[in-house]
Amino acid sequence: MCFGANDGVTLVEVMVIVVVLGLTSALVYYGIMAVINANERGKHKVEAVSLLKAATEALTISDLSLVIGLETSYTADWIPDAYAITYTVTNTSHGVYSLEVQVTRDDRVLAKNKTLVHK
Repeated sequence: MCFGANDGVTLVEVMVIVVVLGLTSALVYYGIMAVINANERGKHKVEAVSLLKAATEALTISDLSLVIGLETSYTADWIPDAYAITYTVTNTSHGVYSLEVQVTRDDRVLAKNKTLVHK
């Protein structure tokens, strides 16, 4: 085979390929990171809903008349440190209380529920 003076790739072509590969790699990396972050947020949401259900169940059997009108923190040894649970009780009438419970993580509300409790 005989090679002419114009055979091969130029430095500009190599640089274009490197830039395209770099951009493609960056897009793939950020896409993977977005999927991982979405997965973590989903796990946090599922855990928050589970905590919300457990706290609401525990609060409905407690004496809510002591905390009417106050925003109160709910504490228990089974609540992970990253989460905070607060609740508010409102007296509607005839022994029926409105119980609003919310679960937060990193100052962001992940789960919230409002229910009526008859005592």
